[in-house]
Amino acid sequence: MLWRCCTRKRVRSELPVVTMATAEAHRSLQFDSVFVLELLGPSDRKTGDALFRSTIQPKGIAEGIHTTYISVSSTDRLVPDLWGVSAECKRRGLSPIVHIETHGTKAGLGLDTNCIVSWDALVPPLRAINETSEMNLVVTLAACHGMAMVRGLTPLEPAPVWGLFGPNEQIHELEVEKGYRLFYETLLDTLDLNAAVGALQSGGVWVPDAWYFRSAEFFFAMVYGHFLDAHRRPGDRAEAVRRLVKKLRRGARRTPGHRLPKDTRRRIQVGLADEEKHFQRYRRRFFMLDRFPQNAGRFLVTRETCLEWWEKQRAAYNSS
Repeated sequence: MLWRCCTRKRVRSELPVVTMATAEAHRSLQFDSVFVLELLGPSDRKTGDALFRSTIQPKGIAEGIHTTYISVSSTDRLVPDLWGVSAECKRRGLSPIVHIETHGTKAGLGLDTNCIVSWDALVPPLRAINETSEMNLVVTLAACHGMAMVRGLTPLEPAPVWGLFGPNEQIHELEVEKGYRLFYETLLDTLDLNAAVGALQSGGVWVPDAWYFRSAEFFFAMVYGHFLDAHRRPGDRAEAVRRLVKKLRRGARRTPGHRLPKDTRRRIQVGLADEEKHFQRYRRRFFMLDRFPQNAGRFLVTRETCLEWWEKQRAAYNSS
């Protein structure tokens, strides 16, 4: 593993979240470091190292941003090395952008399609980094199909990223190299994420529409919509009511003198039917607002908006 660092400095920029919303809402994002993890084979051009040496490291030095390059020795080292980044960020109090340079499929990342790191396996270390950064982690992927990570998420657990950027289909390595050079040159010069995305997409890459930025709000809408669909099968709510009533009665029998209210079943039915209450609980958990209430103004997505996005994206999600 190769580590290269420059002077740490916290940078704050007001960046628009790129979502499917008709009107962009401004949110604040803090980052003070960039980590590049490169997992490529012996015959691959070391595009991650080239990006680090030509752009990220010198721009980082000029801006006082901590930069690190990590050569991942094998596919089974990717997750441990991400945990290493998590430990480094926790020790130094860093809020990073993490760039991963490798090969990707809809199933995950790695050098060999027969031996890959699943998207699910990437979620825990990224979530830990995101928590250290107080819900500010941006991940950029020089790997195809990165948006498939959404399949490993649930509204019952915190988000692993604030935002994810990269190509969502197979594109040539030269386009990846050119695109990310434009992206990081602009980002580290302007501290403007939208400007960086725009520079990439208008900078002469062959397939600009293949590059996507997805915010945590978009991911939440997808996993919330999918979660509702999966739990709205006929009879599911009635079964949940029966299960909870049975559990409460069993507890009451174990507690001498304790009696359940006569309307216990009705109260449970009312509680389960309160969709807005459950949505707000999921929203606080997913965006870590229970841990970082100061971020409440950054994540204002509503239940209605989530359901609108889900209706538009359901087919794409189910085919991913």
